[in-house]
Amino acid sequence: MVEKPDERLLPTNKVRTIMKSCGDPSAFLSKESVLVVTKAAELFISYLTQQTHKKCAHKKDLNYNDLSSFVQEEEKLEFLHQIVPKKITVKEFREILERGSESESSDSEEEASSDEEHSDEEVDEEEDMDEADESESDNEAVEED
Repeated sequence: MVEKPDERLLPTNKVRTIMKSCGDPSAFLSKESVLVVTKAAELFISYLTQQTHKKCAHKKDLNYNDLSSFVQEEEKLEFLHQIVPKKITVKEFREILERGSESESSDSEEEASSDEEHSDEEVDEEEDMDEADESESDNEAVEED
């Protein structure tokens, strides 16, 4: 089945631009490869909207929140979690930032204390190695006598 250009839902020139931006810009992209990727994107968008609509069958229209909820709930769509996140309010965003900065400060304090512990351990190991070297040289000196 040959598809007419009018039947495509996504503009192939935009798909070509996206494909070039993701790889080597000097690479040659055949017309067929762009058409295949365009069709695959159209099928994926169709799948995503159909499945979301099935989940929200009681609604006449779909909105971003419906799509976002579907993406967050479906394990196989985990790769889209950061691309299609749930909407949050500015207040919720600020709370998340505050919690993040608090955990970063506590993490940095823990790292600093663990770094000090590691440096103390390294000093102890170096002292043990120095003592071992000294005892070996004493043993050698005794054997030479």
